[in-house]
Amino acid sequence: MKEYVRGILSGVLIGVGGTVYLSCDNKYFGSIFFSIALLFICMRNYSLFTGKIGFILNDFSVYKSLDLFYCLLGNVTGAIISGIAIRSSFINLHQISLVICSGKLEQSTLQTFIRAVFCGILMYLAVLIYKENKSKIGILFSIPVFILSGYEHSVADVFYFTASGIVSAKLVLYIFITIIGNATGSLLFSYLNKCAKR
Repeated sequence: MKEYVRGILSGVLIGVGGTVYLSCDNKYFGSIFFSIALLFICMRNYSLFTGKIGFILNDFSVYKSLDLFYCLLGNVTGAIISGIAIRSSFINLHQISLVICSGKLEQSTLQTFIRAVFCGILMYLAVLIYKENKSKIGILFSIPVFILSGYEHSVADVFYFTASGIVSAKLVLYIFITIIGNATGSLLFSYLNKCAKR
């Protein structure tokens, strides 16, 4: 339950980051301010699936895998809670997220997967630099880069789609692909990072 609650807190913070991004007329400022979400998550040691999945290679076990599952479940819960709150409170943000999410669903499965892979790489590196180098610079640059590049973050997308009010089978497939893509990018770079050290 501790991992699930930490996951919820992270999901809510991603919602906060998503809200400030939607609220900014200038997408460059919005992408920078979104960084506050991962910054607080790392500083408070909360659990974000895209920030944790790459590190499972360091100490793989069934217990760690269950931790990741509950972390992801918590992230989705927190993102949905935030999305519902924003949709109910900010009509203009609901409309903006509706436009953004409609465009996301027009992507092919391969496009979504590749965009999610690159996001996973950036998320892994941001957390790795924070942990190993005790530096926040990875977070402050990685988040704006993934947003401005159009890469896909599974938890943020759950928030955006909930805020938009879109519900469909295509959406479920889209989120599943982004989760797999984020995990693939993070795990791949984690493995290559180990190879580079050896």
